[in-house]
Amino acid sequence: MKTNKKILNLLAAMTLAIPMAVSAGTLNNIYAESIITSVVNSTDNKPLSGVTLAFYSTTNNVSKKIFTVKTNEQGKLNKESVVAFNSFDVSNIIDDKGDLNLKDGSYYYVDESVVDGFVKNVKPVKFSVVNGVAPNIERAYSKLSSDKAQLVVNAVDASGNPVEGATLDLFKQVNGAYVRLASLTTDSDGLLLDVINRTSEDSNTVIDTSNGTLILPSGNYKIVPKNSTSALKPVKNEYAVEVAASKIVSLSVNYSKSTSSSGNDQSQGNNLSEVKTGVKILVRNEKKTPLENQEIAIYSTDADGSNEKLLFVGKTNSQGIFEYDKVSKGAELLGKNGVVALEAGNYYYKLYNYSNAKKHAFKVEAGKVNNQVFTITVGSSSSKTSNGTTSSTGSNVSKSGSTLAKTGVESTLAYSASGIAMVSGGLYILKRKK
Repeated sequence: MKTNKKILNLLAAMTLAIPMAVSAGTLNNIYAESIITSVVNSTDNKPLSGVTLAFYSTTNNVSKKIFTVKTNEQGKLNKESVVAFNSFDVSNIIDDKGDLNLKDGSYYYVDESVVDGFVKNVKPVKFSVVNGVAPNIERAYSKLSSDKAQLVVNAVDASGNPVEGATLDLFKQVNGAYVRLASLTTDSDGLLLDVINRTSEDSNTVIDTSNGTLILPSGNYKIVPKNSTSALKPVKNEYAVEVAASKIVSLSVNYSKSTSSSGNDQSQGNNLSEVKTGVKILVRNEKKTPLENQEIAIYSTDADGSNEKLLFVGKTNSQGIFEYDKVSKGAELLGKNGVVALEAGNYYYKLYNYSNAKKHAFKVEAGKVNNQVFTITVGSSSSKTSNGTTSSTGSNVSKSGSTLAKTGVESTLAYSASGIAMVSGGLYILKRKK
């Protein structure tokens, strides 16, 4: 009876040990690094050809480009289109099924180019191959609307490395003047975060985000770096860009080493020089306490008060003066210390969005700053104390597959079945001996 138990224990151990040993070694040699790839049109889920993916390897936080490859008619990788970089061995890198073969290591891939009329996925997708196991590559691409364009903004330093935490303002030319639409921030890849702060009342311009990029109506825009990081400063004050419908436009916002130990030496005014001609409006209550979040509009007029034109809309900070972050129109006019740059002429200001608000007329003389004090009775119907912003969140059309590459699971099941058969046979033999 003891002998029979020993035999049964031995057969049971073999059943468990055989598939485990094979899957950890031999099966990896058979199926290793087969990463299934699928690239499709997100609208109809049909294969999409002509997309070029660039692959990079990462070692000790240093990345290098290793190869590019295009997709074929089946939405798989075309082995004939592989181009090697940095002496990387691309022999057998793509199998006959159009799937990817990579050795163990750390990698990422990103779109190098896409089919005309489709949205480009610019954010790197990082992955690792460990013992032949890796996420599948699944990419879905959406089409650009016929009246929309894609703007890819990338903040980089002098070496081409991404700049994280850069804040940028987006302006659009409307009726000959630039209106600030949104405030943007860059992520660790130097690309835009998908959450933006709308800063303009211009509801006609719809802004969408997609995978770190902006989807915008065609038109003339301006990107204005608003701040410096602790060690870097913007190379230029602004970047003008024109976007056309169904097109992809890329823009690099460059930063260099800051020569100032304090980083950004201007708390507001977007690096503008000191305004020599204009107006400074101080908003306070009857007790002479500065009022925050009061939204004021400035209009130009003819000498008789006709031909009104809205030039500037902004809210006050805790000091009762205009702050750059709170300007929704005419931010390019705002200089240091809340001074708004204006040409010599006739103007008036009033509380914004109140039809019955009193107009306060003033004149600007060349070479002078007109200092105005606007006293508001707190608690009146025209006093505003709230400050609201609107967030806009975009869709990510890139999908990162969660299924694993082939690692010999099918053969493992076969070995398990064989083990079960062996155990059954052993039990049958022992039963007959009884």
